[in-house]
Amino acid sequence: MTSWYLEGDFHNDGTVSHQHIKNLPAVLGRDESLGLTIYSPSVSRKHARLELRNDALWIMDLDSRNGTYVNRELIKAPTHLDHGDIIHLGSAEIRLIDQHHSLASNGLEESSSDETKFISVNQLSEHFPSGIRELEELISIQNVNMAFQPIIDARAGMKVCGYEVLGRGASKDLPTTPIELFRIAESFNLAIELSELMRDKGVAVAEANGLTGSLLLNTHPLEMNDPERVLFTMQQLRKRHPNAELTLEIHEQCITGETDYLRMFKERLDKLSVKLAFDDFGVGQSRLMEMVEAKPDLIKFDRVLIDSLDSADESRVNLLRHLKNLVAELSIHTLAECVSTRGEYEVCAKMGFEFYQGYYFAKPQPAKNFSTQAC
Repeated sequence: MTSWYLEGDFHNDGTVSHQHIKNLPAVLGRDESLGLTIYSPSVSRKHARLELRNDALWIMDLDSRNGTYVNRELIKAPTHLDHGDIIHLGSAEIRLIDQHHSLASNGLEESSSDETKFISVNQLSEHFPSGIRELEELISIQNVNMAFQPIIDARAGMKVCGYEVLGRGASKDLPTTPIELFRIAESFNLAIELSELMRDKGVAVAEANGLTGSLLLNTHPLEMNDPERVLFTMQQLRKRHPNAELTLEIHEQCITGETDYLRMFKERLDKLSVKLAFDDFGVGQSRLMEMVEAKPDLIKFDRVLIDSLDSADESRVNLLRHLKNLVAELSIHTLAECVSTRGEYEVCAKMGFEFYQGYYFAKPQPAKNFSTQAC
């Protein structure tokens, strides 16, 4: 058996599965007698052929009706394949994975017709984003740039008291924005590894540049499916940076009705001298009762509550004031994030928010741009 496998919706039912390439050469197509069958009406009965040449995998089209594409380029001759390449047989999308190079282990309505349906190039699916090979290299060599957005303390005369740590891609072959990077990572079960990398490098960069104050570290929502792993990585981070002021942010959407694990999680963070913040408060259903049980150190009020607050109707302003007061009565610190105008800040200031973050105060910047002294 080779180390290669394909992943895709082979049964045309919306479910992604794996098929190992056991023997080469191998033919891909809709014919059930083939070793690698793809049940899609846009796939020809014998659509494309895989073969090994000098220990490298190649693909060639077998005069299919809808063509074979590699990374969205129509192939007209035998084409070399690499780990992470996206292959389209007609509109059926599959991704090639080499287990030896992978860091991770990890629809259309079905038709009974035997006729191959014609598709056009703009109907190629995009279930799998490209860039897996490049993302694995990025994680392996820690090729990310770190940015830091100041946290402003109203109690200390609006001075900087810390920074949110934000990561950006630094590979010329990948997007720089975290949203796009995580989209690629999520498609191949690498979101947790990418998130851990950004925390690790962020604290290291802050320390190397002498930044003081609290560092707010993000988590990916998937990480809270395994809180023990999060706690272990924070324990290792604490060992490497014993004097850093750390606050771990978890998304409100990760908070469930089960409060025991949240209490345990908070207690374990306390032992590591790591504070807990709930991010994106106000998105969807806010879980105040769970917050009472977990008692985080900080709650960050989301931009949906802050945006254009100075021109909002009275009911929305009163809602935010009510929520802020409820949180403050629990002795939990409050932060208004994504404050982008003076008007938004002034309304929040009248409500008594303790901390602020947003473009009105400062955009995310490299660590070297900041004074090393925080309040």
